Amino acid sequence: ETGAQLVHLKENYPKMNELLEGRAFFRYLEINTLDKGTLAEYDKVYDKITYSNGKNGVSSKRVSRNLQKVTPGKWSGCNDLSGTVRHEIGHAVQHRISGSTRRNWNVVYGSMSTKTISKQISKYGSKNAQEAFSESFAMYTSPVYKSSSKKLPKDVDNYFKNLLGA
Repeated sequence: ETGAQLVHLKENYPKMNELLEGRAFFRYLEINTLDKGTLAEYDKVYDKITYSNGKNGVSSKRVSRNLQKVTPGKWSGCNDLSGTVRHEIGHAVQHRISGSTRRNWNVVYGSMSTKTISKQISKYGSKNAQEAFSESFAMYTSPVYKSSSKKLPKDVDNYFKNLLGA
């Protein structure tokens, strides 16, 4: 699933290759026991994504239902395994950006209320700037985003348009 999402991102977003250049975090995927209810996580120290092995109460048969608990926003494009993969890739991308690009995200995030983030991005995204970034990244890069009537806040949409080149 991660490989398929990376192919989608690289084919549809011109700046993804630049953002991921020289990085191979997708080579360092692990299946392991995570905190109860956690489906996946990005580890910036080791530059890897870890997925649940099901020993934390998350089985593959219950992914959709558990994703509703983990990401309780109203965004249907992210309430599946593909959305979780894109969310974790979003953490990896955010870890790689710096300078004015990082500052621009902080300005965009700081301009939104927790209520706006909860309603227009997701409740989980209202947790902090990093989760808002990753939830927004997962939404923006969803194959259904451009044809969907539900959109990110305009400043967030423009931020990702500039970041990803599409």
